[in-house]
Amino acid sequence: MDLPDFLHFTPVSLRRTHNGWSPEQQRDLILALARGATVRQAASRLGFSRQSAYMLRRKSGAESFAAAWDRAIDFARDARVANRHSYGMGGEIESLLIPRFHAGRLIGFVQRLDYQGALRTLRQLDRIADHRQARAQAPIARAGACHD
Repeated sequence: MDLPDFLHFTPVSLRRTHNGWSPEQQRDLILALARGATVRQAASRLGFSRQSAYMLRRKSGAESFAAAWDRAIDFARDARVANRHSYGMGGEIESLLIPRFHAGRLIGFVQRLDYQGALRTLRQLDRIADHRQARAQAPIARAGACHD
């Protein structure tokens, strides 16, 4: 499965701590933002505060993460517009050229935004999020665990 461009980023390099932002949690934050969550909602779902998410974004070496954050928010905004079937031009949704014919002859093209493509990507994000959530909730089998 080909991932949307905002999920292709370099996570912020941090010291490993029990309560810090792991690369997996950084991806989950970006995914939640793309699905339309606010920064507060997305961070809270991961057990972090809004402030810690913004501090992570401002860290040195977070340029790729910050760009992914911006692209995810732009995508969520465009998906909301597509979901409302607003037909104004603009945004990051790709456009399609629809041929127009009259009497069997091509007379020109009409440009339309590809809302269906944006909705397909949003459904794909939902499947990715569901898959990641199922993996996170799966019991971890301990190899060689002793059962008394």
